[in-house]
Amino acid sequence: MATSTSSVSGLVSGLDTATIVSQLMQIEAQPQTDLKNQQAQVQSSVTALQSIQTKLTTLSTAAGKLQRATNWAAGVATSSDSTIATAAVSTGATNSQLSFTVDRLATTHGVATAQDVSATSTTIASTGSIVLTVGGTAHNLSVGGGSLNEVAAAVNSANLGVRASVVNTGSGYRLQLNATSSGAAAAFSVSGFDGTSGGSVVTTQGVDAQLTLGSGAGAYQVTSSSNTFSGIAPGVTVTALKKSDTAVQITTQSDPGGLADNVQALVDAANSVLGEITTDTAYDASTKTAGVLNGDYSMRRVSQSIINSITAGVNQSNLKSPALAGVSVDKNGQVTFDRTKFLAAYTADPKAVESLFTQHATTTGSVAFVYAGDGVKAGTYDVNVDAVGVTTIGTIGGATATGSSSSLAVVPTDPKLGGLTISFIGSATGTIGTISYEPGLAQRLVDALKTATDTQNGYVKADVDSRNSQVTRLQKTIDDYGVRLAQHEAALKAQYAALETALGTLKSQGDSLTSALASLTKTGG
Repeated sequence: MATSTSSVSGLVSGLDTATIVSQLMQIEAQPQTDLKNQQAQVQSSVTALQSIQTKLTTLSTAAGKLQRATNWAAGVATSSDSTIATAAVSTGATNSQLSFTVDRLATTHGVATAQDVSATSTTIASTGSIVLTVGGTAHNLSVGGGSLNEVAAAVNSANLGVRASVVNTGSGYRLQLNATSSGAAAAFSVSGFDGTSGGSVVTTQGVDAQLTLGSGAGAYQVTSSSNTFSGIAPGVTVTALKKSDTAVQITTQSDPGGLADNVQALVDAANSVLGEITTDTAYDASTKTAGVLNGDYSMRRVSQSIINSITAGVNQSNLKSPALAGVSVDKNGQVTFDRTKFLAAYTADPKAVESLFTQHATTTGSVAFVYAGDGVKAGTYDVNVDAVGVTTIGTIGGATATGSSSSLAVVPTDPKLGGLTISFIGSATGTIGTISYEPGLAQRLVDALKTATDTQNGYVKADVDSRNSQVTRLQKTIDDYGVRLAQHEAALKAQYAALETALGTLKSQGDSLTSALASLTKTGG
């Protein structure tokens, strides 16, 4: 049958038509294969860029820990006896030393009914209400039938800073009331209980924790509602752990070693980025092999911005050059860090080293520098005040600035001075002074990396987006080409099937003719 003949490759012709079609399609598919290879190459470059983006984020985080003066203020705290008291420091901590005894720890005020009752349903407030006095204010609480359970529920529902519990003593039940916070201010009293409860008794008197600083006639006390004394010195928090007549000494001081660790982390993160960029953009002339990002402009720009941020001088630091604090770039483009040199420079002039890394400004007139947003350009800018009041209006470097009372800030969206904030003294209007701003090494890095990776306008992000679009376009072309290839393959198979059918028909006709001739020959004989 013709259908059977066309379904078998070369059944009549003896040709391996399936192989012929396959080989022809391989040739036809070569442009699509080239497109797939191109797409894979572009996708590899996207993966490489995304990896570099991640490392840029790590570098930005590392730089962020050093970009502002407040990042350099934190230090370390030590206790002469950590079983009595410990300390922690935060931004703004200064070198300090405190010596004190722990007179008492903070306690939580507690009140209970004085006697057991037989059941939780026993009435302990038959008048239907009790009076709970907290912070000097009396609160009349309705307790329904006045059972032990109802009184506890009423106290808890009132949310007055007192928590009620029903306690099984083993021989009966009592109502236990506790303040939800410690200290003398949280103490309370309760009245309105029946005689069956025995009234109320104080189980724990709420008191503040107390330290005595110094000794003798000049000693003085410091109290806290909890065992934590926050801000007992600038940026210092002390936690008392136990009462002690023995003095404990808390010492806080700057932590140059911690700062050096942060600088090392920045250097390591920078080298990680630069190393990957070098690998991905390299070209091996001997093997004629190029990295996946060879020739990529955005990667050259990233490398240059990192190196420039690290090596450029800082005029507002007495040291001028980051190299004098141990940070430099070698001939191979690697960032190096001399920890010993950094620590020596910091010991000699902490402010000069700090200024090498942070955002820094000098001012004239009544102006004081407060803060600069990422991206504020270095320069000297006039500060003008138009109106002072609830809303203060003026300009900084010609950019519109607003604030309240004695402050002005440029709107964050300003491309040159966004976020630059100053304070001033007095109510004068007009030009009241100038601000000369300069970002240090860490601040420059943060600015440069934001320009590269910003989710809206970052040029590395734009590079990734462009390549992703290219991957999408190539996929569409590949898919369209696939449709055409499938159609062409179907056409080839149909042609070869038709050939087999035609050859089958001719063979059948030939066989019939041969048979007829044979019959004629026999008849003639």
